[in-house]
Amino acid sequence: MASAFAAASQRALGRRAFSSDALLKTMLYDLHLERGGKMVPFAGYELPVQYAGIGVLKEHMHCRSPGKSSLFDVSHMGQIKWTGADRAKTAVVGDVAGLGDGEGRLTLLTNAEGGILDDCVLANAGDHVYMVANGACKVGDMAHLQALLDASGMDVQMHYQGDDATLVALQGAGAPGVLLPLLPDGFDMTRFAFMTGVDTSVGGYACRVTRCGYTGEDGFEIAVADPANGVAAGLCLYGHDLDTSVNPIEGTLLWTIGPKGSRRRRPGHAGMEHYLNANGSPKKFARKRVGFMGHAKPAREGTAIFDAAGETQVGVVTSGTVSPVLGKPIAMGFAETALAKKGTDVTFDIRGKKIPSQVAPMPFVEPNYYRVPDEGHRPPPRTCRRTSAGSEQIGAGIGSPGPCGRVLVRGAPGWELIDDLAPLAHEDVIDKPARARRRGRRADVAAAAPLVLASRRAPRAARAVAAAKPFAFAWPSARALGVLMIDWQRDFLDPEGFGASLGNDVAPLRSAVPAAARVLEAARARGLFVAHTLEAHAADLGDCPPSKKRRCEAIGETLDASRGRVLVRGEPGNAVVPELAPAAGELVVHKPGKGAFYGTTLERDLRAAGVTHLVVTGVTTEVCVQSTLREANDRGFDCLLVEDATESYFPAFKRATLDMVVAQGGIVGWTATAGDVAAALAAAA
Repeated sequence: MASAFAAASQRALGRRAFSSDALLKTMLYDLHLERGGKMVPFAGYELPVQYAGIGVLKEHMHCRSPGKSSLFDVSHMGQIKWTGADRAKTAVVGDVAGLGDGEGRLTLLTNAEGGILDDCVLANAGDHVYMVANGACKVGDMAHLQALLDASGMDVQMHYQGDDATLVALQGAGAPGVLLPLLPDGFDMTRFAFMTGVDTSVGGYACRVTRCGYTGEDGFEIAVADPANGVAAGLCLYGHDLDTSVNPIEGTLLWTIGPKGSRRRRPGHAGMEHYLNANGSPKKFARKRVGFMGHAKPAREGTAIFDAAGETQVGVVTSGTVSPVLGKPIAMGFAETALAKKGTDVTFDIRGKKIPSQVAPMPFVEPNYYRVPDEGHRPPPRTCRRTSAGSEQIGAGIGSPGPCGRVLVRGAPGWELIDDLAPLAHEDVIDKPARARRRGRRADVAAAAPLVLASRRAPRAARAVAAAKPFAFAWPSARALGVLMIDWQRDFLDPEGFGASLGNDVAPLRSAVPAAARVLEAARARGLFVAHTLEAHAADLGDCPPSKKRRCEAIGETLDASRGRVLVRGEPGNAVVPELAPAAGELVVHKPGKGAFYGTTLERDLRAAGVTHLVVTGVTTEVCVQSTLREANDRGFDCLLVEDATESYFPAFKRATLDMVVAQGGIVGWTATAGDVAAALAAAA
């Protein structure tokens, strides 16, 4: 990616210097032509609408496929830097002054009548505010903003980065894996939150990287010194779904302003009196932007919307397409507010025919934006990870009043160490939002601010193991669920293998294989991400700590010629038992430790595939399986351990581990039987 940028930039510099074309060309113009891009006019630029031999459908599905990513040239967008002491006193509806360092948000620029001039992204970049405006609107935006500046007398300067400024969007579940090797060593992708940005280098070039995008997928916008994706994600396209005749209430964009009582609900930005009451509550309007599904034919922009009887026009479609992901038509448009309720029947006039449709909730395709994996406990709750089932379940007590102040909140009385173990003045104190010390931070004690744990919408029952303990295990989307098969290797399961040589009875482990096979078969039938782990060391044992070798001298030794060296990668005994052998395309992870995340790329691979929830099988329950569950838990993954697809040489250890996993409302995760899991996968939508 970096080399393509470099070559394209050098060619473009020469071309731009002598170009007299009316349409502007981005720095990547020649690269688009080389790759077979079909160039069309858009927002004053020549941009590729698709590439030869691929087609829009394949491009769309590639971006949404597990482990894949797509690169979009969005250099037509307007990049603006705002400097000056009053730079946070902007004319947009959102609270820019309240943004933390590096934080950004989608906001709206409105005119004096409250109409939407543009939707744009602003970010606190430290010594300036970074803004990205829509390409088709940027000239008008800057004229409007300059007029406001001239009349305000404030200390604010607007710096347009120019028509040559390059901006690309790397989108899709595989985007982190593509970008990470190009970032400086030590860059922490796991802690890089959605809608935050940082000035860094990409492939040696100075860039600003923001974790965001307009496809509904994880991804990044990279600043260098496809409509169908957007519609599916329920995102607005300016000039189609938004214009100056639409205010934030009609556009269902009240969330961009802030909650009731916030600073931005008080007088201050242009036109707000036209859509907000004096107390900050929204005014009522006759129309509302809504989604539609259920129509048999695609409804394009301008399609008239009628009531269920097809007699009275009640609205108009502003964006419409056939979703490649859903395999059916979807649309957005404006309808009378009285008819904007989910499930309301309407009809579309498509080429003179009345086609039935229904009002549907948006987004149509559930977004896969990245969430930083934390349980958190500092005020405000930016480190408090919400569970898939909502804040009323795991962690519901965090932040609530308790006998010693608010539970697990920094600065509350109960947060202090007991007197018997109080730290001395020279000793470090580390606050850790998760259970692993490595995620801790040096103490920065502050008074506890109000902590609100907002419940997320409950996942659909069709994507849940209802019989799981301690409550239903649900996952948000098909791609979010993966299966982890831990250490089903001959070393541990063979009757004459390494495990048996230690005096263990391998029969219990063998008894769990059919249940594990049932889960694996169900996962493959649903096309889920599957990873197999093997406890394995390099041939030279360079990744085996001396302490581990001292405690288990058999590692690396040959106990049986038919199985080769014990726990060594590539040896016959280190292979997965035939009943559970990995299929082509499934990930195989060789782990040098007990936990599957230590010393491996498993976390990166899961994140690249968009996996946030794991169904876990494996052996032995209390060692490698439990270690992996704890590691996954502290990294923000929700895990279900399959009760009859895990085993131990010691039955009591297995029972204790299962009890521990679900204790205290699921302190580590969930458990369920293979039958329950297989049935849930078969029924999953």
